[in-house]
Amino acid sequence: MRRFVFVGRLGAADNGAVPVVQPDATPVTVQFVAANKRLDYGIGNALQTLADLGLRRTETAIDLVIVAAMVNAADTRVSRSANAQDGWTRELDLVVPVREPDLWAAQGALLARTLRFLTGDHWRIVFRARPAPFATIATARPSLGLAEPDEVCLFSGGLDSLVGALDFLAGGGKPLLVSHYWDSETSKAQTLLLDLLRKNYKTNEPLSLR
Repeated sequence: MRRFVFVGRLGAADNGAVPVVQPDATPVTVQFVAANKRLDYGIGNALQTLADLGLRRTETAIDLVIVAAMVNAADTRVSRSANAQDGWTRELDLVVPVREPDLWAAQGALLARTLRFLTGDHWRIVFRARPAPFATIATARPSLGLAEPDEVCLFSGGLDSLVGALDFLAGGGKPLLVSHYWDSETSKAQTLLLDLLRKNYKTNEPLSLR
């Protein structure tokens, strides 16, 4: 059984010491900043899409996305069969760079318990301050934008999320449909369904974030 600690980094200069969660854990670096100095793994593109829609992005919301990305990285990169103590349970630690470490630390235990319930793994999460060049990531909100959504709806391209989107739209709501995909077939399904929704609900056409 091997323990792992995933350390989030923001830029090449972010290479200092980080809090030690478990000394015997194998470190894995997750570098969030691409060569063009934008957030990588689709996060920078998502933030730009929100800006193009005229929607406000807060530093806390950006922190939440980084937390979620690190959870996803740990969950998808560590094999259960090769590293679990009982064929299933893994030891996963996260060191996450955030804008307000104290705010997040107050919720760290709850988040770890939630992840334990959802995945069956042992999680330990430590938060540290973002490095100075990335202390502020959110840019000013554009003065003009499209009408704001009144709901946020996960939109995988499957039946459940489609029904949820239809419920919002049929009730006159204007949802922001948030999608993520791993393969081209899922992307095609999302695109097809989004086009159909927009065709049939022109007065409250849904917005999309992919």
